[in-house]
Amino acid sequence: MQERTKTTFIMEVEDKAENHGSIVFRYELRYDFDPQMLNPVLVSGPMACSRQAGSQGCRIFQHVVNGLQKRGPYYFQSRCWNAAGPSRWSPLSVPLLLLVSEPARLAAVTLVEADSCESLIVEYRQAGDLGATFGGGVDEYELRYARKEAYLDDPDAGQLAPAVGRSPHQVSLMRWPAPPHGEQPPVRVAGLITGRKYVFQVRAVSAFGHGPWSFVSDKFQTLPSRPERPEAINVEKGALNPFSAKLKMFLPEANGSPVTGCRLLYLGPNWTNRPAATEWKELKIVEFDDCEIQQIPVEDPDFATDPFVHIWEFTVLHLEPGASYRFKFSCLNAIGESEMSDVSNVVTTMPTVPDKCTAPYLASEEDAEPYRVTFHWQEPHHGGSDIQFYTLMWASNIRFQGYKVVENITETHYCLDNMEPNMKFYLRIAATNGVGQGKFSDCIPHLAHGVIATIPRVPSVVPALQGEPIKDKGGAVHLSWAKPEQDGGCMITRYRVSFSEYEDFSSSKEVNLKAMRAANLYELKPEALYYFKVSAVNAVGQGEYSEPATVVTNPMPPEKFIRPRTPEPPQVEVKEAEDGGHSLTVRWSIPETYDNRVGFIYDQEKQTHMITHYSIYLQGGYPSPDVNEHEELREDFPQARTKKTVPKNGHNVTEFAGLVPGRYYHATVKAFSAAGESDWSLPSEVVRSPPGRPDPVREVNVTGTTHNTVSIAWPSPSGNGECVVGFHVRWREIRVLRGWNNGKPACPADSDEMTGQYEEVNQWLDEAEVPFYDAVATEAEKEVSPALRRLSRRSSVLGGVVHEYVITGLQPARMFVHARLRDCSKSLGLAPEAATINDVSFHWIAPRYLGGENLLGYEVRWIPNTVGYDVPSSSDAFFAEGATEVVLGPDCREWVAKGLHPGDAALPIVRAYNEIGYSEWSRMPFQEEVEALSSKPDTPEAMTTPPRIERTVNFLDHRPYSLKVAWECPDLMGRPIQFFKLRLFRADTEDDLKAIREAGHVPPPPPSDEPLEFKVERPKDRDWTMGETIQLVNLHQGMIPGTPYIAYVRATSEVGDAKGWGVPSASHLAPADYPSKPEPPTCPWQWPTALEVHWTEPWTQGSDLESVEFFYSKWEDHSQNAFKVPDDVVHQTFDEKQIHVAALEYATTYYFKYRVKNAVGWSEWSEISQGFLTGACRPAPPKKPELEHIDMEQLIFKWNRPNSHGCPIDRYEVFLADQDRVAKVKKLVDDLNECSTSEEQKQLLDDLPVKDFHEIKVEEFANPALPDHIFEGLLGGLPYAVAVRAHNLEGWSDWSPPLDDIVSPTAAPEEPPAPWLIEAGKDSLRVGFSLPYDNGDIITRAEVAWFRLAGPMERHIALGGKVTVPAAAHKKEDEEGDATVDIPPEVERAKPEDYGGSWEALLTGLAPGTEYEVQVTCINSHGNGPYSIGMIMVSSAGVPDMPGKIRHANSIAKAPVEEDEFAALAIAGGNFDRGISNFSNLSDLEAPPTPHSSEDEESDGAMQTVPENEEVLLPPSATAGGAVFFTRTHMLQSSDEVVSLGSQTRRRNRWNFLSDPCTSVSQRPPNDSLQFQLLAPQRKCSLLSPWKMWAKTIESAERRNSSNFLRVVRVCRGM
Repeated sequence: MQERTKTTFIMEVEDKAENHGSIVFRYELRYDFDPQMLNPVLVSGPMACSRQAGSQGCRIFQHVVNGLQKRGPYYFQSRCWNAAGPSRWSPLSVPLLLLVSEPARLAAVTLVEADSCESLIVEYRQAGDLGATFGGGVDEYELRYARKEAYLDDPDAGQLAPAVGRSPHQVSLMRWPAPPHGEQPPVRVAGLITGRKYVFQVRAVSAFGHGPWSFVSDKFQTLPSRPERPEAINVEKGALNPFSAKLKMFLPEANGSPVTGCRLLYLGPNWTNRPAATEWKELKIVEFDDCEIQQIPVEDPDFATDPFVHIWEFTVLHLEPGASYRFKFSCLNAIGESEMSDVSNVVTTMPTVPDKCTAPYLASEEDAEPYRVTFHWQEPHHGGSDIQFYTLMWASNIRFQGYKVVENITETHYCLDNMEPNMKFYLRIAATNGVGQGKFSDCIPHLAHGVIATIPRVPSVVPALQGEPIKDKGGAVHLSWAKPEQDGGCMITRYRVSFSEYEDFSSSKEVNLKAMRAANLYELKPEALYYFKVSAVNAVGQGEYSEPATVVTNPMPPEKFIRPRTPEPPQVEVKEAEDGGHSLTVRWSIPETYDNRVGFIYDQEKQTHMITHYSIYLQGGYPSPDVNEHEELREDFPQARTKKTVPKNGHNVTEFAGLVPGRYYHATVKAFSAAGESDWSLPSEVVRSPPGRPDPVREVNVTGTTHNTVSIAWPSPSGNGECVVGFHVRWREIRVLRGWNNGKPACPADSDEMTGQYEEVNQWLDEAEVPFYDAVATEAEKEVSPALRRLSRRSSVLGGVVHEYVITGLQPARMFVHARLRDCSKSLGLAPEAATINDVSFHWIAPRYLGGENLLGYEVRWIPNTVGYDVPSSSDAFFAEGATEVVLGPDCREWVAKGLHPGDAALPIVRAYNEIGYSEWSRMPFQEEVEALSSKPDTPEAMTTPPRIERTVNFLDHRPYSLKVAWECPDLMGRPIQFFKLRLFRADTEDDLKAIREAGHVPPPPPSDEPLEFKVERPKDRDWTMGETIQLVNLHQGMIPGTPYIAYVRATSEVGDAKGWGVPSASHLAPADYPSKPEPPTCPWQWPTALEVHWTEPWTQGSDLESVEFFYSKWEDHSQNAFKVPDDVVHQTFDEKQIHVAALEYATTYYFKYRVKNAVGWSEWSEISQGFLTGACRPAPPKKPELEHIDMEQLIFKWNRPNSHGCPIDRYEVFLADQDRVAKVKKLVDDLNECSTSEEQKQLLDDLPVKDFHEIKVEEFANPALPDHIFEGLLGGLPYAVAVRAHNLEGWSDWSPPLDDIVSPTAAPEEPPAPWLIEAGKDSLRVGFSLPYDNGDIITRAEVAWFRLAGPMERHIALGGKVTVPAAAHKKEDEEGDATVDIPPEVERAKPEDYGGSWEALLTGLAPGTEYEVQVTCINSHGNGPYSIGMIMVSSAGVPDMPGKIRHANSIAKAPVEEDEFAALAIAGGNFDRGISNFSNLSDLEAPPTPHSSEDEESDGAMQTVPENEEVLLPPSATAGGAVFFTRTHMLQSSDEVVSLGSQTRRRNRWNFLSDPCTSVSQRPPNDSLQFQLLAPQRKCSLLSPWKMWAKTIESAERRNSSNFLRVVRVCRGM
């Protein structure tokens, strides 16, 4: 038994039983009250092993037997188990009795959970069921706790903790009733301090007293929380500079989690003369590394988690001069952030010179005058000291050469007077206060900063005006004048010449000329006196006129006239007309030389005047046109031309209507110009009009009469292309003489009242058919003679053959002829179809009574009567001027009135005469007969005068004006015009629309093929007359606004439409209209409280935009709280078509609409935009970078910081492209900006690929407002391109436009690769080398340098030999030398980052068997480049030197050299030569001595060793001729292999050995380099002092032709 209580035994057993080959793994325990163990009780569960076998003894198994009720005695037995089974029970224990006393010690308290910042949940466990069986049970438990374990040394320490709140005692105590036996629920301890550690003890309390306190528990910590609120900062003036402040921050209690940083806020800067800053701003989060740290002990360590108070001292730099600041801070730990401290005391920095002034500017337009200018500037920040005065520096050139200074200016404005007009001034202003003068303001001309100018004025008077007539030119004057003394500050753009024939310049004319000081004036009156004066004109206006000059023009010289060339024969075509007849179309080309671009070409020998019009002559007849049955002449047919006098051959066409059927026609053309007329052209080809019906018989004559017969005769008419085959004859009984019966007079008794009087009958009788009589030949004759047959046909077709016929069976006295011709008008009549458009035929009947004499003839008078006019009221008009008189024979009773205007009538009167005299005149025609006597009307004449499109006042709608078209009524051609048709065509072309698009505007809709057509009807109460002006108003409503139109007019009468639309009008713009409805606005950029809204210019409909109006609202339909954007904000960026709307609410959606205005008015409102959410967005793309510097080594460029759009820019990305990839960069940037994912962008950059790509954080810039960057490692003579983009938390901006027009300057060549040995001689070395990249300038030479390193004697001594013969001193020329070779042009040049062709050099004057270091450098026009890495080469061996004296060998035993052999030799008193001689060759050394240069001293590479399995090749033991000393993993096989160790200069390779070297070599795979470490043996004597430890890392992976080459480490020796 180990321990007992009132209810518990703790039993233990030592494991000393023999296990018999199987390990004991279990002990069991039983007890009984009887020693005989009659009713033993087996204790549940095995005994636990409380101690393992060890130095203290065997294992001990223990078991707690609790819950016992009786005091005893108790007898115990145990047994053990192994794999074979249980053992027997052990002998009985001694009888045991339970104790009756205070409770026993409990187990140490353990932590269940730290559930909050102020409480812990712990649990307690009884060490051995510490209850009292016979003394009473446990009544309650007590738990005490403290911050320190020392506080619990006193068992009586502890005061009861309050039920609520934090306990103020060092040792706090809590009690609780004992739970039921066997249950120990966890206990929650509250009222603790956050982040503190506590120790606990627990004890049981029974009726017998308090048990002992348990052992002290481990330290349990409450959950940490944010730090306490810190105290106010103690601020002092900084010691680093006058514009710094030293902040002393006392960190508060961290509450269990260390303070990691302090959030520092500041208020300021505040100056006395400026509004106070009221907003606290965050300076930064200060961390541990940013501060100086102090520590002081805490006053009350019981409540602190840290025994020290930490004081962070932080210095704030770059404060504003002369400004006051206040600070406060909060502390941060892993849990959170504390409350802000109180505000610190005020600190004020030292004042400084004033800030840089703003660039001077003009406050208003009135400040600039031609000879003086007043400018202003803003008062700068005074730097903490009041400004005393300003200093002005100004010059008239951008370089400020010869500048002038004005000092002691006390106002913020100044006036410069006595200046020249339009003169620029470059100004810089600086302010001075009590500290000194500030910087001068910027003068940036391209931004108009610091540049002002006087305004220009009109030029001064033109001097020295002279004039003279031009020789051999009539009416022409040459004027010349001098330049005005003052141009008014603007370039003179033109001169204005005013001339008149009167001295007071009345009726003067003006001519605008270009800015040349001479002019020729033509088209003046010959031999006339003219007065001239000239004024100069610039951009401001016109200056005063000069003094007048007078010139008398020369007379007009004779002009050379060359008549037009004869036109080519025209082309004719017969067409069917609308009225059923036929017409002839005639086309011809202009007989003139011209150019399709410039028009008429003047040629003094061939053509001097343009053709103006033509005459066209038409002939027709049968059987040829020369018969002239139908002829027509058209005169004054105009030649149409363009504005450039290019003739329009397509308009040279006319049409002849009314062709005579069956006739043959041809046409001929004559051209007219101011020089005269051409000859008639050759006739065109002959065409025939289709045949038609025969003409009517024009006359029938009575050749004889009997009492019952009448003989008649008539000429045959034309057959109109076919033979006439017969005639139809009919006759009509007109009147009957009463009183006749059967041909005899009736008797008076049988006579009626009408006897002796004529009775009008007027009835048609029989009809007879008469065949055509061939008077030429009979049918038999025609069959025999073809000529008679042709003649017969012609007579039949043309007519003229007189036919006779006798009418028989007539009644006597059926017709009566008067004795005199009376009332001849009744006999007049118009033959059917006898009228044409220019003539009319009329005939009359012969008088029936001839007065007993033969009729001698007729006298005919006729006058034309214009259509629409009444017949004259008297016959006087027939005898007035203009009447036509004709005397005809007795057989001619028909006449054709010719030369009539179409539709006009020929009004005739006729009288007969015989030997006795004249009859009376026939009556004048009645008004009703005018129509029958009229020529045929024609279609109206086409318009020959262009219509006019004119502006008129608009009374119909809002458009600024209306349009009307006016034209003159053309010739009516015989019939009133019924209506006019007006067509309006768009005059703009696709090129015009393209130009509008290129100017950035929206073009109107493309022109339509369908014109606007209008119809103007004839007035109801009258007819139009020729020349009358007709107009159509209010035409604008159907026109496209702002587009040009031309007008065509065509007249229509009852005859038909005019032939063609005539000439067009000049173009005129349709009136403008409201702008069209704009597209909804867009918002590409957002800020937290601002939006950048873009709008699109709609079609302006003929008037430029003047204004735009924006409204926005939080409501999508703008139904509530719609706000107007201020006009000044809208129009500030009007040309950019965007607005910047600020002062918006964060994270709020806004909806925009807008409308635009032109000179007519406002457009419709656009559709309401989509919602635009305020908030930060990605930055704007940077502008194109600017080059600062470029050379062969580096490229420095800068860019302006782009707009961050509400979220600070935190980093940039830049890339560099070179060589032929530069040409692809622009497309690459466009493609990158189109990508939507970073993977796509990375793929594009890899595909190019770019040479270099960097990401730069903003903190890395010295001036974040003007970022710049350096790309290094450039090559010479190559093009380069760079681009940049910015990033904020919202994403990446687009890439900037690339800077792609830069080329690095050419330079000296790059470092060549290491040379190689071609051949070694006794006194020479033939060395090969490859050309490096020449940096844009061809390599012309190469220099190969050599340095002697060691000869045979040095190696002999190094290997332990002795010198018995004094060596001769080495001369300088034996130590080093060089050889220069020319490089032929045909040797291949190296490409960038590559090597080119090879060449060789011969080094002479060397010593046999000597080691030399060989380097090569290449040379171009810039000089030599860097030397290559030196390669050690050995010349061939020579004859040995003479041996020294013979002596006894050293008797010292040559034992094997241990690890510290060098030191051992030194201790033994030997020397280094003796020690090293123990090695048979260099391969016996762990590593050869490593040479070292002056640059190598700067290398501090890490020391590493070679793994055991790593192969290390050391130099060969022999130094054969041509041997090269390397340490490398493979040997050079050919001259193509390259070994390079980096750039070296020729003079640096003087190798020095450092102390204690023994080298080992190791490979570093990660960066593909070799690490060399020299291991120093333990220093034991001063003889090793020349040796020092040395290590160097050699870069590897030099690539050439896709092969990897390890760099080479020289291994050489020397003392």
